[in-house]
Formats: sequence, structure tokens, C-alpha cells
Amino acid sequence: SYSHNVTLSGVFLSRISVNVGYMRDKNFNDMQMPVFDPDSGMMGMVFENAGIQNMAYVSAGLSEQPITKWWNITVNASYRYTNFKAYKGLGTGLDDNYNNIGHSFFGYGSTTFFLPKSFKLGLSGYYATPQKAGFYDIAPMWTVNFNMSKTFLDGKVSLDLYVDDLFNSRCTNLKIYEGTRLAYSIDQSN
Repeated sequence: SYSHNVTLSGVFLSRISVNVGYMRDKNFNDMQMPVFDPDSGMMGMVFENAGIQNMAYVSAGLSEQPITKWWNITVNASYRYTNFKAYKGLGTGLDDNYNNIGHSFFGYGSTTFFLPKSFKLGLSGYYATPQKAGFYDIAPMWTVNFNMSKTFLDGKVSLDLYVDDLFNSRCTNLKIYEGTRLAYSIDQSN
């Protein structure tokens, strides 16, 4: 895979970051592609130099912004436009002019509460709208995490509790469409 990237970044007021960029991946192979065997009728998944993917994106973030002495937040949001064009003759069983174009949004947030007696409570999570990547249409994803910590001996020792994916919501559902026809589906969850 060959990737060409251009990014313009800036940081403002020591906490706000902004990025604008463009990426072009030639021989895109970040995800498996479908391969169809017309003799057996079987479909499988292999890593292959599948095509060219162009992506333009913009993101902005606010890092550890204090709201009060005992509470801070971090937020990040990004938008991207993706255009994938498959190489002809790949043997996918899909149209030789396969093109997958989409827009997506991703948001992340975390908050920390500084409590008396060296306790800290935190919540974090993200949400991603439907996305396009290579051949795939990726379903929306979200998760919420919880953490609690207590420090001892002037911060030299820490006891931490972390609950990942509090609502067991994280899943990755991938679909491949040819026009409006569903050609392939993969459903994954915790």
C-alpha cells in the first residue's frame, strides 16, 4: 500500500487543536476483500491490494478543559469524506466498476471528577456514524467506559478500577453492497 498524506494542524489557547487533511491510499489493503469462486459458489475474505481510497477530513479537539477545580472535560470531533474505487478484475464477484463513497462523523468525550481523599471518577465514550472503508459499509458504533482511581502515599501508589464498554454496546457490523443488493455481511460483538 502506498499512502500520500497532507495535513494542516494548529493548536490554539494551548488546549484546542484543529486538523485538516487529505489522504490517498494506492493499493488499499487495510481491510479484507471478498473473493468469489464461481465454480464452487463459495465466498471468502482475503487481504489484497484492492483499489484506491481517497479521504478528506477535518477534526477539532479540546483537551482537559477545566470546568471547575474538581471537574474537567476532553472532547474531540471529526468529519471525513471517503471515496474507494476498486481495481478491475479482482474476482470479488462484485461489479468491476465498484465504487464506495461516504461521509462520516466521529465524536469522543471524556470527563474526570476530582473528589476528596485523592479519589477520581471518570466517564468516556465515543459515537461513530455509519462509515465507508474499502468495500465495507460499517454500521454506527458507540461505547461508554467508566473508571475510578484512588491514590496513596502522595500519589506514588494508585488503585484503579476500569469498566470497558459499560453497556456492552461495542460491535462492528460490516456489510458489502453492490448497488442496493446486500452481497456480504459480517456481524461482530463482544
